[in-house]
Amino acid sequence: MTLYHLEEILNNGKPTLEWIHDFMKNQEFCNYRFKYYCKNGKCLGQDFDFISEWIDLVDNVDEFNAVEKNRIPLFLGSEPELLPAVLSEENLRLKSPVIAILKNMIIVSNKVLGLGFYSIKPRRSNDRAYIKRQELVFFNNPDYDEFKIIEPPKKISIDHFTSEINIGLEEGYTQKPIDKSEVIAFLQQFQDNLIEKGDIYLSAKLTDCDIVMSGQVEPHLTISFINHPKYPMKIDKLKDILEYLAMDLMKRFKQNRIIVIHSDETIMFEKSDQIDDRINTK
Repeated sequence: MTLYHLEEILNNGKPTLEWIHDFMKNQEFCNYRFKYYCKNGKCLGQDFDFISEWIDLVDNVDEFNAVEKNRIPLFLGSEPELLPAVLSEENLRLKSPVIAILKNMIIVSNKVLGLGFYSIKPRRSNDRAYIKRQELVFFNNPDYDEFKIIEPPKKISIDHFTSEINIGLEEGYTQKPIDKSEVIAFLQQFQDNLIEKGDIYLSAKLTDCDIVMSGQVEPHLTISFINHPKYPMKIDKLKDILEYLAMDLMKRFKQNRIIVIHSDETIMFEKSDQIDDRINTK
């Protein structure tokens, strides 16, 4: 935190503190002071600029949270919004019916939007009271309007589902290596067929790994899938497609068994009970 004397800012200006001019003109709120919580001499949250004559740094959470007539808790907020550290770390239940939030852009931290006053319902849990607050007034910096016209990204949410197929990169138990590029080419052909025949788009993530069991150390590929929000499917249909893919991979690359791990069940396909000779058995 960097504190500036009011006279210095009035004479020289500072982009992060341009909101003070409208604040000083507002008869209803200009007499408020602010208290900011610093734990063990260390202030929680990101750095910010403020006027030294208007703020008190307090290290007692009860003092910070106490209801006072003209002194209110100050939080550093963000857009998109994250819960301030003092609320998440101290498990604080807000008491003050009015709070102040100095807002900035979390992605561009030096872009301060301004200072807002908000009413809250103290009977709610601390996070709900903060998030469900009502804006009373907002004193903005010149950058505020610039950022407000940016269209927020569209948010799409669907039920969570993940799945992965683990395939060995050796043919059977011969230790003959399988090139990763062959698996990728096979997977892409499978994807193209789904698009052409069913307008189904199946995105995959490939991760190299080793499966270790006793004396066996075999390179593997983990092929991961999600029910992609861009191309959502019914879970049963997605499972059927992935299990069909697993059996195709098993046949094409001469695997004795293959594992499919869905987020709600694990499935194994196998041709025989045979296991790798490198596995130490009694």
